[in-house]
Amino acid sequence: MDSLTKTRNIPLLIDNTEHLPFLLKIVVGQGLHQEVLDVTGLTTKSHMIHQYIYPITELKDVMIELRTGEDLDIKIVWNKMNENEAEENTNSFHLSRNNPVHILYQNGRGEEYPWRCGTYHFEVYFNNRVYFGGFKIDPKNVDSNQLEHIHEVINQNLNGLAQDYIHHKKALGNGNLSDFENHSYWHYFRWYESIETKLLSSLKMIEQNGYHDIQPSYQIGEQPRRLDNKSLRFEASYKGSIFRGTKYLNKLYDSTFDLDINRLVKIRTYDILSQMGQGIHFLKKIYTDQLNYLDKMKSELEELKATRETIENAKRITEREKQRISSTIFGKEISFQKQKGQLDQMSNLLKKVELFKRTLTGKIHSNFWRAVTLDPPKRLMVGKHPGYHLFHQVWRASHSLNKVKGNDSTVLPVYKPTYVLYEYYVYFGMLTILQELGYDAEEETLTEQLLRTFYQDGLRDGTKVSLVKDDTLINLTYDEDIEPDANVALERKTHFYSGGGKRKPDIRIDLYKKSDGNWFYKNTFIVEVKYSPFHNIFHRQGQTRAMEQMYEYWKIMYIRELNNFERHAIGQVVCVYPGSEAQPIVCPESCGIFLQYLPKVNATSIYDITGKEELTALVSEWIQKNR
Repeated sequence: MDSLTKTRNIPLLIDNTEHLPFLLKIVVGQGLHQEVLDVTGLTTKSHMIHQYIYPITELKDVMIELRTGEDLDIKIVWNKMNENEAEENTNSFHLSRNNPVHILYQNGRGEEYPWRCGTYHFEVYFNNRVYFGGFKIDPKNVDSNQLEHIHEVINQNLNGLAQDYIHHKKALGNGNLSDFENHSYWHYFRWYESIETKLLSSLKMIEQNGYHDIQPSYQIGEQPRRLDNKSLRFEASYKGSIFRGTKYLNKLYDSTFDLDINRLVKIRTYDILSQMGQGIHFLKKIYTDQLNYLDKMKSELEELKATRETIENAKRITEREKQRISSTIFGKEISFQKQKGQLDQMSNLLKKVELFKRTLTGKIHSNFWRAVTLDPPKRLMVGKHPGYHLFHQVWRASHSLNKVKGNDSTVLPVYKPTYVLYEYYVYFGMLTILQELGYDAEEETLTEQLLRTFYQDGLRDGTKVSLVKDDTLINLTYDEDIEPDANVALERKTHFYSGGGKRKPDIRIDLYKKSDGNWFYKNTFIVEVKYSPFHNIFHRQGQTRAMEQMYEYWKIMYIRELNNFERHAIGQVVCVYPGSEAQPIVCPESCGIFLQYLPKVNATSIYDITGKEELTALVSEWIQKNR
């Protein structure tokens, strides 16, 4: 707090005109690295928030301080991201002269960092008025341009993967807070839920207008059906008297529903239904895969618990081994509960979107719309009635899902945590390196392989793609647990096992050679990914956590079949990190190799990457050695 009192007092202006009788300061970080941001301006117009943005570096402590000499009560609503749309998206609190500081985030309290990189809004309530401002979470270990390149690489390989569709934020204004939100099925159904009422209303308005505009016509028939004044006048006329008692002039309604303007609406509605159908098919496939995966996790947990019960009272089994099994069970239980929660969310989403589709299908199959054909309209006419304008407004919005106008709010997915994005970035970097070395997919495309494990929370642990070149197969596996025991590895046909405590490398590259029509395992290249500065992952005087992990990975082994072991399975362990100008790009150490890997500053291409050439050389050398 002492450092705060030394900062200068800068007045708070509203829309550059009105002064408020208090000051606000955003305090980021702590100690020598603490930074105090003066809130110099706010606005009464939410669509002007982009002019009042305050930068905050991710993962650092954040608190807000009030400065005033008066007895004031200030309410602040600070935006955050949430997992459940029913939850409140904000952190609301009060500041006063007696309670001038509120901690928004503090390291070491065991809480998850409440924001992802991107822009959010906050609101200040004073004297029955509300003032708006924004804050931007900037990446800690790379700059904003480098992070944008990371997003581009990820989304180019698997569109939508950079977004987290479980967590969300609420944005105000004209889209300036939206960043970029790529189209995906999760985003599509969020959008559809927000416009469903408007879409159904527009179809109903068009239908009602169609019935209202029907023009009557008349036809002579043998039975009296719909008679009106014109029918009676016909009967009294000379011509009608000829047919009196045998012929009648019946009123008919000429159906003019099958018009170009209605055909266009029906075709576009069917397009929306088709998009829904594709989305539902996609979600059902993932749901089935995730359900099978959950069953597998449950089976593995039960086996581990049975093993623990067996060895619990065995005196010849060390306490360290018992603790290792218990730690493995604890980690898998956490993963199981997380997977189960996500599966419940997907089940609820499927029920919701299937109802969307049934409702819209019922609407477009009414008597009115059945009379409209799906023949292409000869002219693209929008129609003058408000129903047509409303429908096409919704249609246009489907092509720009992230645009918000005025003071509207929208729920937007956020980016995944930067450390996860960096892991994906390195994973796809490895994929690119292997492709440049001549390896490629043999049957399923790489995208098809990735989509099998692409879930709304991202790539599932154990995501694997296979690439082939001549008689060499390479499996690139993301974040998969290594089995704790050789027998378990053989039984589950995973083959990798380790007696070490760290058994989940970020990226595992396994090389196989073909012989007599079968693939035989040769060797493994490990990549550990650390979104941290070099001084946090390496130390000359002792082992850091990253160094301990690297040492542990050398203990990973491979069992081919019963009593046939490959005890020197690991050919290389590389730890990649976002870079340090004080260090060489490649830094060999006793635990493995440390390598800088990040987009070059001011790079013009997303594949202009520091460390890529060096990493390619290491991978190429490893392949040549094991071919």
